[in-house]
Amino acid sequence: MPQVTIGPSCRLQRVVVDRGCTVPEGLVVGEDPDDDAARFFRTDSGVTLITRDALQRLAQR
Repeated sequence: MPQVTIGPSCRLQRVVVDRGCTVPEGLVVGEDPDDDAARFFRTDSGVTLITRDALQRLAQR
């Protein structure tokens, strides 16, 4: 999507990143389905949606 920034050392597999997101350095998504589902919305087919709201919740941890 437009206006997306991916930080260094990220590993992203089977993801859709929402417009305007900044993915933090070192974020790993797409390797652990349970971890992905706990942090983000994950479809039954295994695609993970990264949104600004989810990234904000992640930063508050």
